[in-house]
Amino acid sequence: MSEAMRVTSQPPRAHPGEFPPDPDFPQLAIASDPQRMLELFRRHLEPAAGKRYRIETCVPLRFRCRQSTARCVLQYTLRLLEPGTGRRWDQGVTGLLYAQKGAAERLWREMQATDPSQGIPDDWLTFRPVGFIPDLEMVVQVFPYDRKLRNANALSDGARGRAQIHTSGVRRNDGARRDAAVLREGVSQRPR
Repeated sequence: MSEAMRVTSQPPRAHPGEFPPDPDFPQLAIASDPQRMLELFRRHLEPAAGKRYRIETCVPLRFRCRQSTARCVLQYTLRLLEPGTGRRWDQGVTGLLYAQKGAAERLWREMQATDPSQGIPDDWLTFRPVGFIPDLEMVVQVFPYDRKLRNANALSDGARGRAQIHTSGVRRNDGARRDAAVLREGVSQRPR
């Protein structure tokens, strides 16, 4: 078989600089570059009180841009290392970009007005739940926090709430139970 005819089983990967330019969202050139975002997340995500992590990798997961709302929702998976234990796991983060200048910073300030970590169990907090990357004017939400699912934190309180949300937990690479991932999926899949 010729080299041109070879079929690979790996999906195509996005490469930095290949995201289509958008005059409303010039930040997408950086936001779609995993290496540059890795550095920005390392610089701007603040660990939760008393915790220390190293962000090893950043993988862009899903980007949704909605022209009707002039907003982009960018989801990433960060690979974390806890230096004291050697434990590693994946952490979801969501970035929000707005076409209107200053809109992201205003939203970030509104989100800071209340305690975004309220109701999130301490062992689920890796970083402060809400951050801001001024270089990109990007609001960052760290899972399990989600401003659209404000009641999800209340559901995570106590064993009774978790039992109603999931039937089986998700295991991280280190074998620890990851109920938070199931919580979000369970809440978003509820009948309306």
